[in-house]
Amino acid sequence: MTGNQQNIRSRSAPPPFPGRSPQMGPRPHGNNPRGYAPPVRKPITGANTATKKPQMSSKELRKLQKARRREKDYFYVMRKGICLIIFIFCLVVVAVSDVGFLPMDLPIDQFTAVLVKPDYTPQNIRDAATTDDTTEDSEEEASEYIPKDVYISFADLVYGAAAQLKLMEAPESALVGVEFYNETLDIITQKAEGSEDMLTKLAPSIFKFVPLVAAVAFNLLIISLFFALFSMFGRRVFRFGLVSLIVLVTCVALLAFGLAANGAYVEAVAEDPSIIDDPSETEQNILPAINAEDDGEEDPADGEESEEEEAPPSLIDFANLMPFISGAFPSIPATEAEVVPGAPVVTAGIGFLALLGGGILVFVFSLFARKKIPYAIFDR
Repeated sequence: MTGNQQNIRSRSAPPPFPGRSPQMGPRPHGNNPRGYAPPVRKPITGANTATKKPQMSSKELRKLQKARRREKDYFYVMRKGICLIIFIFCLVVVAVSDVGFLPMDLPIDQFTAVLVKPDYTPQNIRDAATTDDTTEDSEEEASEYIPKDVYISFADLVYGAAAQLKLMEAPESALVGVEFYNETLDIITQKAEGSEDMLTKLAPSIFKFVPLVAAVAFNLLIISLFFALFSMFGRRVFRFGLVSLIVLVTCVALLAFGLAANGAYVEAVAEDPSIIDDPSETEQNILPAINAEDDGEEDPADGEESEEEEAPPSLIDFANLMPFISGAFPSIPATEAEVVPGAPVVTAGIGFLALLGGGILVFVFSLFARKKIPYAIFDR
């Protein structure tokens, strides 16, 4: 009986492993029905494994390096006062360049003129032309001298350039300016033919294309105008660099345009028979040159100097810059004796100074429109 009792197992005991006697004890791996340890899985090595760090392409690496270089320890804010100055100059340039295109007839030709043909009539002749007519029944009536200054606006030049390129026809209100533009262009073209001076050769092209290019460039300042306005009332940072640089280059081209118009009439004034020569110069020409060693042969050095003197002056001569600019504020001579011989026929107008000075100042102030502030200011 004892042997049979030893072979009886309890109902709660697990079933014996096939081929294993109960005396050998419990199974080493109870959860495994087969009774053997599962194999240890090694990590799969390959291109599609999730544990491997993905490699960056060269393009992505360059983008990451560029982004890291951009990470700086400071930020920018706009200077409100400088933005106000930029806004004012942009408004002045846009107003002067576009006021001539308005259909309204405003009495501001003197202040918006780009080029001027000043009237050098002395003051005594102007006073003599004033006649007083008095009658018994009516009050005193006076007919004053009317100045003969010709004011050429920026719109007149644009219409003249567009008509030369056959882009559009000029309106009747700009016929005087267009006629002046055509006459000046003809003179410049004639002087540029056969000239060896580089600036003289470029003068006809400058006179044709600069007005149209300047019209586009000055209207680009409307973008800077709104940028300056938004900068005064917001926190967003704007950049004026590209537009202001374009306007600066246009101002330099506009200066060359004005000097070309001035140089077109320099010889016409010099050849005017009404101009009296300097008596000191005539005496020097009459006196013979005293040279004891003169044997009838010409000095090669003197020949070179004479050739240089005979060379015609350049149409775009920067030596005439100050007379051209100062002509915007002409001084009327008191008598005929005070008339300056060789006075420039064409000078700059107040509008020319506004366009030139405004464009340059917009570029200068745009360099200081942003202020750099370090992030360390928040650590205080």
